[in-house]
Amino acid sequence: MSNETANAAAPITLIEAITQALAYEMKHDDAVVVLGCGLVGRWPGPMLCRRLDRAIQLSSPDVPVVVSGGQGVDELTSEGQAMADYLHSTHGEHLRRHRNQVLVEDRATNTRENLRHSLEILREHGLAIREVAVVTSDFHVQRTEMTTDVVAGLDRENGGNVRFSVFGAYTPPVARPAA
Repeated sequence: MSNETANAAAPITLIEAITQALAYEMKHDDAVVVLGCGLVGRWPGPMLCRRLDRAIQLSSPDVPVVVSGGQGVDELTSEGQAMADYLHSTHGEHLRRHRNQVLVEDRATNTRENLRHSLEILREHGLAIREVAVVTSDFHVQRTEMTTDVVAGLDRENGGNVRFSVFGAYTPPVARPAA
């Protein structure tokens, strides 16, 4: 039996199946946008780290990752900058290997601004943006989808044609009431 035959017959794990499905699902996206959600000092909190890790799972080679979030009055830095720092320190090798550029959006104060400012940044970098994956927490997916519908409509009114797909990062049940 050849190696190819043996490998083809070997069952794949659930994680491999999910990874393959996500890679296929994302291969047509032009960018990934991660929505901010609070810091612990200068570092993303646990929920935000899960969003960032999910974005890395979803990112395809050469696809930019926009980390989006302004600086709250109680925060030491912008959420966008803290997210960029986290990605470079935690997933730097992946970013280099896949040539994923991290772009920082650091003005947004809500989801609508996250999306609009992120589109502006992507276009300022000369990128033709049609398909954008948005990463939030799993319990925020429905609300985020409603906002993406509004922003996509505004984009169409201004000559754009962006489409958003929203993906949720797992949030442990114990963290949901505080979110």
